[in-house]
Amino acid sequence: MQALIDELKKPEYQGLTDQQAADMVNAKMVTVRKPVELWQVEEHASRKGYRAKLEKASRDDANQCQEIAINILTYIKSNRLSTVDMDLPETRQMLGAMVQCGFALQSHINELIALGDSEIRWVDQQGFGTVGDGQVSAELIKDLRDEASGLKARRHQLMQAGAIRWNLYVSAVDALTLNDSDPVL
Repeated sequence: MQALIDELKKPEYQGLTDQQAADMVNAKMVTVRKPVELWQVEEHASRKGYRAKLEKASRDDANQCQEIAINILTYIKSNRLSTVDMDLPETRQMLGAMVQCGFALQSHINELIALGDSEIRWVDQQGFGTVGDGQVSAELIKDLRDEASGLKARRHQLMQAGAIRWNLYVSAVDALTLNDSDPVL
């Protein structure tokens, strides 16, 4: 819950009703990194034309980048792997080698790296997506705001004080009704 409390302290939530804040939190999207399916890498390589350059270089003994081309093709055709982590240093080296050898443009590499981006709701990333109907509710926002501002503790104190007063009142009425000269308050 601390992440949600911290989020609600941001300036963009100030002055919003609890429902508006809940709507804004539920609509917030974040980018997370995820592994890329190898079929997507192969498809990208074919669509952008650098797969053909890799294939050609892999068969050309005179090409100084033949070994690199063979390694890359072996990797993306692997039956043992289904995904590739575009953020691994080894992957980044391989991508850099593709540019250095002229197999792909830097813009192609940037597109490949971007395949690892995934937009998800912030509440799902933080694990709040299961609250209520899969949304952060206005009631939860209200409770968290009250807790953060100390209102929740103050309300609890007031309720306890009210309960004490009520008990004193009931005891006094009972004492008068029962003609008890020594009431227990």
